[in-house]
Amino acid sequence: MAIESGTWEMTSSDNYGEYLKAVGVGMIQRNLAEKAVPTEELTTGDGPWELSHTTQLKAWKVSFTLGEPFDQVTEDGRTAKSVFVRDGDKLIQIQKIGGDQSQVIRDYSPTGMTVTYAAKGITATRVFKRL
Repeated sequence: MAIESGTWEMTSSDNYGEYLKAVGVGMIQRNLAEKAVPTEELTTGDGPWELSHTTQLKAWKVSFTLGEPFDQVTEDGRTAKSVFVRDGDKLIQIQKIGGDQSQVIRDYSPTGMTVTYAAKGITATRVFKRL
């Protein structure tokens, strides 16, 4: 399956709070993020791609060109250097904040998306259904 524009809603989450702790997100924001049920929207095309992440409390959007590093402000206000690359049905984001690095892999299927987060030996998984 090719990565296509669409909207997905989270249906399950495993170990996400521990991942957020590993990447330095504070306790209050971690607790709020763990309780939220996000929706993600991806817009693909010939120009920059856009990825938005929306919860009941917060929304963020990032525009990027595959393979080109860019500065990104994280949901908790930190500045990161990010790059997105495509590997088949997977959209892989490498994010660096200071000397730390994390990886987010979005694996798309016709009916959903599985997102795997990894940093400092901690892995989390969130499953989304396609809307």
